[in-house]
Amino acid sequence: MAQRIEDASMNNVDSGIIEQIDALTQRLRGHHLYGPAEFWKTLGDQHKDLIRRHGFGKFKRTINFHYHQWSVPSLRDSKIRSLLLELLKHGRLPYGVLLVRMDARAIPRIDNFDPTAYTVFMGLLWQYALMRDRLHCLDICEEPLLGEPLPVTYRGRLISQDLATSAIELNFIAQHVDLSKTCRVAEIGAGYGRLAYVMAVTFPHLQYCIFDIPPALAISQTYLVAVLGETVVQPVQPNGTTAGLVAHSPQRMRAFLPHQLELFPDGYFDLVINISSFDEMSREQVENYFSLIDKKCRGWFYIKGHCMAPHWCTNSAGGLAELPYREAWKLVGQRKDPFSPSFIERIYFIPGGGA
Repeated sequence: MAQRIEDASMNNVDSGIIEQIDALTQRLRGHHLYGPAEFWKTLGDQHKDLIRRHGFGKFKRTINFHYHQWSVPSLRDSKIRSLLLELLKHGRLPYGVLLVRMDARAIPRIDNFDPTAYTVFMGLLWQYALMRDRLHCLDICEEPLLGEPLPVTYRGRLISQDLATSAIELNFIAQHVDLSKTCRVAEIGAGYGRLAYVMAVTFPHLQYCIFDIPPALAISQTYLVAVLGETVVQPVQPNGTTAGLVAHSPQRMRAFLPHQLELFPDGYFDLVINISSFDEMSREQVENYFSLIDKKCRGWFYIKGHCMAPHWCTNSAGGLAELPYREAWKLVGQRKDPFSPSFIERIYFIPGGGA
């Protein structure tokens, strides 16, 4: 998505992230099963260009439109219609549109983005997220200012699409998984870390491991260190050994390159999460990841993605219904995304771990 924003001069953080992207990319060379999909190679260059031109400090208005922050071009957008139907189905009038405000003067001009339509969408989304928030994530978590989130408020409080989406996802997981008794979580492909942030704040006892490729890994670890602190987040250690990876660490959130998942003991993780990346990978890559999940997880697997293979992924393994789930995995929960019905969510129970 082309963004027309005034140029910003490079600073040390910006140049540091670009250096991280290049260094991590070099570390992945030779690991063909863990490299980026073809379109992600292009996105990596686009990410670096956006950082050079606008700075990491504005990434929620630039790079984030390549992740799970949807644009809303008009009031006829299907996401608005889906949320209206969801609220009415639960007997709720859509009063959220009356409680939300957006300062359109404080945002840049963005392609395919209608400020009025986006304001309506956010009012409905936040109302829906509050209605479904039995974990009270939205009471506990504040939207971090880092990245300059779009200036949308609800009853005067800064809100965001990412915070609402993460709360919806986490509450769905909690319907099937006792997160108070979950200790070790792996997220394969974390974007900039939106869900990792909400889980870390809501459930501070969790050990949370992120496995990802550049450029996303460089962005997420930089962001999470900044908003959660160095005492909580450990950036990637590319030369980590098996003993070093699983040893006790003072940080409860750690970042890894994807192939480092192989080094963890079988049955190590209680919950594995993947949001919209397996449906972008080749069949060979997905088969490898599913084999690892079957070995490394003894508990639950939450996956979210396109129902059908996305059109821009010419070598995709397929939509979520077509992926190579194991016969021993038990499907315990499934639903369509409440505002983007082309996405579905599933939760599987994985017995054993290494079996």
